[in-house]
Amino acid sequence: MLHLRRCKNLEELPNSICNLTSLQFLRLTDCSKLEILPDNLGNLKSLKKLSIDRTAISQLPSTMMHLNELYSLSCHGCRGLRFTHSSYFPCSLIYLYLSNCNLKEIPEDICHLSSLEDLDLSGNDF
Repeated sequence: MLHLRRCKNLEELPNSICNLTSLQFLRLTDCSKLEILPDNLGNLKSLKKLSIDRTAISQLPSTMMHLNELYSLSCHGCRGLRFTHSSYFPCSLIYLYLSNCNLKEIPEDICHLSSLEDLDLSGNDF
């Protein structure tokens, strides 16, 4: 588990964090200046839970689709988060929290998440 909660001056994660291939839980909540996740995030093959609540992250890296063990993704309060036409949610997601993200529409790829059991879209603008 790697907890980097409330690191107020953290703007980006070093790419070397993605060499922690046995890492199962990554919590980056309340890192208000964190804008970017590393492009090689998909190297975290053992990652099960990712929490980026209340960060400045605006886009998820495309390599997220390779996180086959990821069952929980929490992006609560990521007010600048936007999804392209092809979002990169891994099919393994069971829990997806996108509440209070200022979303204007529901991301299209959610309909392809056949394992999804818990979806929170509350507090958005649709």
